[in-house]
Amino acid sequence: MKPSRRDAEGRLQVGPTRESLVARLTDVVDRTNAAIAVLNAEAPTPAQHRRPLLLGQEPAALEHALGHAGERRDATERRGAPDA
Repeated sequence: MKPSRRDAEGRLQVGPTRESLVARLTDVVDRTNAAIAVLNAEAPTPAQHRRPLLLGQEPAALEHALGHAGERRDATERRGAPDA
C-alpha cells in the first residue's frame, strides 16, 4: 500500500504530485515537438508547418490550471459538499 501524502495544511493528497505532473508534461511536450519536427520536415510548403510547443509556457499553464483546481476544491470543502 502506498503511503499517504499530506499538503502543507495537512490535507490528504490523492493522485499525482505537481512534480510528477510537470515531469509528465515535459515528456509530452518533448514527444509532441519531435512529432512536429517530423511533420514540418515532410510538409510540402512552410504554410503547412506547425509551431512547436514552448516548454517554458506549458508548465506555467499547468500550474495555473492546478491553482484554479485547488481553489475550486477549497470552495467545495467550505460549502461542506462531499468529495467528488
